[in-house]
Amino acid sequence: MHTHNARSDDNSVGTLFLMLHCFDSIQALAKRVRELETQLERYRHLDAHPSSAVTSRTPVASAATDPAKPKASTQRSSGKRKQKSQKQFDYSQHMHRKIAIKFAYLGEKYHGLARQDHVDETIEAHLLHALNKACLMEDVATADMSRCGRTDKGVSAFSQVISLKVRTNVEGGPGFYPPTGTPKAKKAKGTPKELPYVQILNGLLPDDIRVYAWARVDDGFSARFSCGYRSYKYFFPRESLNIQAMREAAAFLVGEHDFRNLCKPDVAGGITNYMRTIISAEIVPMQHSTQIGGGVAAAVDEHSPFQMYELRIQGRAFLWHQIRCIMAVLLLVGEEKETPQIVQQLLDIEATPAKPQYTMAHELPLMLFECEYDDVEWNYDAANLVRVRQTLLDMWKTHAIRSALVSQCLTTIDTFPMQPPGQDEPSQPCPFQDIRALPSMTVKQQKYTPLMKRATAAPLAEKIAIAEEKKRLKEDAAAEPATDTS
Repeated sequence: MHTHNARSDDNSVGTLFLMLHCFDSIQALAKRVRELETQLERYRHLDAHPSSAVTSRTPVASAATDPAKPKASTQRSSGKRKQKSQKQFDYSQHMHRKIAIKFAYLGEKYHGLARQDHVDETIEAHLLHALNKACLMEDVATADMSRCGRTDKGVSAFSQVISLKVRTNVEGGPGFYPPTGTPKAKKAKGTPKELPYVQILNGLLPDDIRVYAWARVDDGFSARFSCGYRSYKYFFPRESLNIQAMREAAAFLVGEHDFRNLCKPDVAGGITNYMRTIISAEIVPMQHSTQIGGGVAAAVDEHSPFQMYELRIQGRAFLWHQIRCIMAVLLLVGEEKETPQIVQQLLDIEATPAKPQYTMAHELPLMLFECEYDDVEWNYDAANLVRVRQTLLDMWKTHAIRSALVSQCLTTIDTFPMQPPGQDEPSQPCPFQDIRALPSMTVKQQKYTPLMKRATAAPLAEKIAIAEEKKRLKEDAAAEPATDTS
């Protein structure tokens, strides 16, 4: 009897909960119906008064405030209304001028500076895309574009420069070109302001490519041939390198020399003169600051294997892979596999007419640091510099954190006792710079062959003769009339 009553009570409670759930569902359904009715009424009002649709929505930036974005249409798309086609930009209506642009980039993920067929990830490809999207340049063929230094894949730059013709708002001045077609009607708004080139381009470029200055230049200016000198830096840790020997070797580079044995000869490119002048070449420790952008410089420990050094080298012009080949030889000197006099021997073309075979240094630590020009007044905008600095600071934070993680692992590993193979008792912790000196704890190295005893490439004169013969045969083949095979 009691069991039956308990079951009856359970059924009653279940029925009650079911009724409440249905009631809640009905209430929610009714609420949703009212919301839909309100929304439908709003749409009917917008159809009756289309002008109110613009003011009731979030404003859209116009092309005047952001040159990279096309003007947004205020009309709602529908099957009955056609979208307005974007009007093609007529460059012939606008004034142009020649300018120089100074910019920095981290080249690790790019395939060099110069644009290449079928390769999108180059610095120039991104620059040209930004210039075209902002309607600053119509075509690279008519822009009279030149570059200061053609950095290769993986190489970075802080002060790269290109020169080209771009659209301008200001009439007159150096490098000015009037419209080639019917000029666009001007709006009377006082003295026109120049286009904010730096701001426009940085808004369209990746974060690791930053423009930070521009300058008006004459029509005959060339970013390549007008450059007075170029400075490169190559960064490396001291480890166990003999820095003093490397400095002695670097001193032999200064002056005018034939660098055919310290570069990759570009015979196919028509380069036959390998005489170049090095203004200065020095190896110095990097000055680390306790505060980014200033502060007291931290003490330099020239004996620490973790101390970073840099090769600073300045010249008027450089050959293909010249810095990386020079650095490869300097590192061999630092490892005491070669004497500093090896540089003298490689620069003596009579004694060493052909380049010994060796692997050039890695591209990642190389940076084009400075390009110097006479009579060029660069325009630096404070607000843009602040934004560029913040972007670089964000990058620095990321890499500094990664460096701290690895440094912490190294510091902890140094506290572990190391037990060389074949010994029962562990030894004291092994200093970082001494690990490579323990043959039993490292991979067996091949016997080193001195540079002057290695196989050499073909002499440069022979390479040039072969290249010229190939060129002549190609020209002769192109000049032959087509044969009628019909």
